[in-house]
Amino acid sequence: MKKSDKRCAFCFQANKLTREHIWPEGILKRLPTYTARFNENADKVIGGDHIIKDVCVTCNNGALSELDAYGCTLFDKYFHAVAEPETELQFEYDYDKLLRWLAKIAYNTVRSSANPKLSLLQALTPYILGQSVRPSEMELYLDIVTHSAVPTVHGVEKFPATAYRSARVERVPPLPDWCVVRLVSINSFYFYILLFENNYRENDDLAKVRRLMKGVLVPPESASLVLPRSTTGAFDVHKDHLLSNFDKYRKFFRG
Repeated sequence: MKKSDKRCAFCFQANKLTREHIWPEGILKRLPTYTARFNENADKVIGGDHIIKDVCVTCNNGALSELDAYGCTLFDKYFHAVAEPETELQFEYDYDKLLRWLAKIAYNTVRSSANPKLSLLQALTPYILGQSVRPSEMELYLDIVTHSAVPTVHGVEKFPATAYRSARVERVPPLPDWCVVRLVSINSFYFYILLFENNYRENDDLAKVRRLMKGVLVPPESASLVLPRSTTGAFDVHKDHLLSNFDKYRKFFRG
């Protein structure tokens, strides 16, 4: 395929392509001190956000820009703060704007990974662009994560819930091939998108997967959700990733 024939990853039209941040630039500007970012494709920690170049100017400056603006509004109202363990939170949202925005970040991330599994996420592109109704084969869960108290050689230290991440959720044993769970998190807000094939919608196996989901189901028919007190610590969420990539993070911070 010639360079001029490359098509947009969202609308699949041969329009002029632009540079797109995996994470919205508005979010990155709001988190200037969050410098360490794990790049799955390069398998290393980097200091800048990864850029992709397969989104056309129409999508980037239109529907996707509108979603990013909504995400920044939620950040300023909710995501900027780290939840305290004993605090209940009330979260107000536009369900479809929220889910479309999170799905956009997840889709951006998976396209940049070394082993992309696009099918379930790629099928969401008309919905992400606001051109179709929400597919019934997806659900959204939200878990509130707070700081952890971690014993160290220097005594008990606080492991803060100050990070953002977009990644595939791995399970042991692995999830079945007909479903995928994507995490998109900012500070204390950990969103889990469950995607599954249509013929498993009423299957008992899907019920088993649902029982594995963290947090609470975000109801699409509502615009407000009271979130219970956090029982999830930041270190417990990240320890497998951090321990398996310890040398890469140490190399990054030591320069």
